[in-house]
Amino acid sequence: MIEKSKEEILEQIKKRGVKKSYLCDLIGGYRGKLTEWEKGKTTLTKQELEIITDYLFDENNLQAEAIALYSKYSRLSPEQRRLVDGMFEQFEKKK
Repeated sequence: MIEKSKEEILEQIKKRGVKKSYLCDLIGGYRGKLTEWEKGKTTLTKQELEIITDYLFDENNLQAEAIALYSKYSRLSPEQRRLVDGMFEQFEKKK
């Protein structure tokens, strides 16, 4: 894990022009979570910070994106997972 301060993270978000809403999607948080974190109204989990810092500071951030996707997938209901799995199966058949 890449350890960075809140200030370094916020500076990198601004420097790279990354939307906070995109990072919220990556961590599976509600849309305003990073803004609330910036203002000290909420905290981020260790996993959320790891996903964000890996995405912002790691040159090869594919792992962070994969973790974020799995995090979103794991919160789906069984019915929603079957739908997603079905879409992937159809995609694979078309290859």
